[in-house]
Amino acid sequence: MRMQDLGFFSAFNIYAHATCYVLHYIFVHVLIGNFILISSQDLWRIGQDLYDFGDFLSTHPGGSDWLELSRGTDITEAFNTSHVFIGRARTLLAKYHVRSCPEIPRRSPYTFKEDGFYSKLRTRAAKVLKSVGTGPTLKLRFMADVLVVLMHLMLVLTAYTGSYLMAVATGIVTGMNLGMGHNFQHQKNNFRRWLT
Repeated sequence: MRMQDLGFFSAFNIYAHATCYVLHYIFVHVLIGNFILISSQDLWRIGQDLYDFGDFLSTHPGGSDWLELSRGTDITEAFNTSHVFIGRARTLLAKYHVRSCPEIPRRSPYTFKEDGFYSKLRTRAAKVLKSVGTGPTLKLRFMADVLVVLMHLMLVLTAYTGSYLMAVATGIVTGMNLGMGHNFQHQKNNFRRWLT
């Protein structure tokens, strides 16, 4: 059976499932090197310490999805690169600390020393973000919503007309939508994460 015979929404459904499978495969095989060799896979590792964020999942400002997916892994790099205001995040760590884990060495070439490049970059970025803010503005949310509607309209028009030019234009708008949507992947769980 050809994709054309399935209809637009069935073909889209197959594409979505295939994409999810590929992303799942990449996620599992990329993170497999970061799994912690401990008796309980319910903990997260940051540096040489283990934490239990189970009670923190529902209140995590970035949403619970990422924490749930990374349970049982070393999230040192993600922790240090995702929290520009690192002082606030480090303050919360003490509350969820379980134990140290120096017997299992980390397998990462990256360090986050206080006088290192990334810490200096984070400090400079924090100064800028304090003045401009960290969340999406009303204007940005409106633009994201318009792009989603435009993308879906163009997808339908492309399927209806079969025009290659329309397909190229739809691809450009879809790329813009993905770029815009990336902003919402770092926010607490919200409907825009799934629309873009």
